[in-house]
Amino acid sequence: MKDKTKGILCMIASALAFSLMQIAVKLTSEGVSIFLQVVFRNFLLSIFSIVMLKKHGESLVPVKEHRVALFFRGFLGLFGAVMYFYATKNLPTANAAILQKSSPFFVMIFAAIFLNEKLTRFHIMSLVVAFIGAYLVTNPSGNYNLIPALSGIFSAVFAAGAYTIIGSLGKTENPYRIMLAFGAVTCACLIVPLVLTYKNPLPIDWLWLVLIGVFGGLGQYLLTIAYLYAPAGEVSIYNYTSVIFSAILGFIIFRDKIEPIEYIGIVLILMSAVILFLYNQKNLGRLKKQKN
Repeated sequence: MKDKTKGILCMIASALAFSLMQIAVKLTSEGVSIFLQVVFRNFLLSIFSIVMLKKHGESLVPVKEHRVALFFRGFLGLFGAVMYFYATKNLPTANAAILQKSSPFFVMIFAAIFLNEKLTRFHIMSLVVAFIGAYLVTNPSGNYNLIPALSGIFSAVFAAGAYTIIGSLGKTENPYRIMLAFGAVTCACLIVPLVLTYKNPLPIDWLWLVLIGVFGGLGQYLLTIAYLYAPAGEVSIYNYTSVIFSAILGFIIFRDKIEPIEYIGIVLILMSAVILFLYNQKNLGRLKKQKN
């Protein structure tokens, strides 16, 4: 029970760190390209991953059988990060956060297609409710551009693809090596677009860029630790607290205005996530009883 409590606290702390990273992304001036923001976020993550692998005496290079999967994990994560940062800069922070947090629902779809995992009626119902919520959050009749909202949804799609690959690796790959693959592939792929779009940031922007890397790395580390303390099924739901943090911080710092229909969409996605979590917990408990 103590380990589970530590796992929950680490997950909530991770959610707060990612919300602070989101604020730093939004505070960075318009003159700073999203490519530079993503590189800062993942370069520091790469350094951190290398340090942790060396600390535990692990090789930096994955086994041959995992290299293709890890490359695509990083490649999908790259697109997910770019689209998430774009959504963050152009939407209320809570909206961008909840759209990105819809990735578990896409994971269910990808896992059913590529990993042959069973999709029950209950899963399908939760998907329908979540997608209705996502549609309401995009608020197509609202007063902001639909493109950033769609970008937030596609960030979740690409993140789901990356998580599905991680799931296919199971427990045979070191989590820090997975993090390193994400950071290294991102930085390598963004060199050209970064050079082509580079402009000297304002002095204050360097602070925000460093904080993007610090909070992004801290959030990833705490997320990893949370899963070491407790099974994902028991603590993953607390990752959604980032939506609450983002809503509060967005209102305080940016005076974000969220329309009532968007609030309904946020509640529907959160409700769907909670119900799905409880359903999975019930099934997990039933399986444990059958084994005993």
